[in-house]
Formats: sequence, C-alpha cells, structure tokens
Amino acid sequence: MADQLRKIEEATAAAPGLLANIAIAYDGRADIVAAVHKLLALGLPAHCGIDDVERLLADRLSTAGLPDPDLLIRTSGELRTSGFLLWQGAQAELYFTATPWPEIQEHDLLKALAAYRSRHRRFGR
Repeated sequence: MADQLRKIEEATAAAPGLLANIAIAYDGRADIVAAVHKLLALGLPAHCGIDDVERLLADRLSTAGLPDPDLLIRTSGELRTSGFLLWQGAQAELYFTATPWPEIQEHDLLKALAAYRSRHRRFGR
C-alpha cells in the first residue's frame, strides 16, 4: 500500500488546490480527547470566548494546519462515518461507495467528485 500511496502522491504533486488526506487507524474521538487534554494543560483564561476555544482546539488536532475537508468518501459499503474526522468533517459532504478502499480506482473517485459537484453546499445553514 505504501508504494501505491507514493505513486499517487507523485502523480498528483502538481495538482493546484487539491489536497487528499488518507487516514489509516485514525480515531476522531481520540483525536478530540487528545486536543482537549492539550487545552486543559494550557489553563485557558476566563475571558476565552467560544470562537477562541474552537480555534485553540482545532489548532491541537492531528490535522492542525490543514483545511477542513470538503468531501469525505466512505468506502466498503458502510453507511456510517466510523468516527472519521468528527471535528474537521462537520461541514463536509459525504459520499458512500460499496467499493473497498484497496480496490478504489480512478473512475470511483470521478464518480465521487461528480456527486460532490452536483450538491449545493449550505455549510450548516
């Protein structure tokens, strides 16, 4: 799998504005809990508002510095997120496919992108 990922990375290195995250053995709840522990260790000042806390928490997640995803693709026919990017994916569009991850091909990704393009994003509104 590492060789396949390296080939994908090399083939898409020049793609402007495209960022793909592939998370293996990732647990969104554990990521949030770890970020909260880091925040508690800081000892937040009493004047921290909700926006400050949200930013401080996001800055301590394992994906800090990366943009939130626009599209989450769930493979293997499961109709659940399995705790994947719970915080970061709150406003992401979800796409479900029965194809198992190791068997994903270019046409599968193109179908997901076509479905994404056909949606009207409201960002929680």
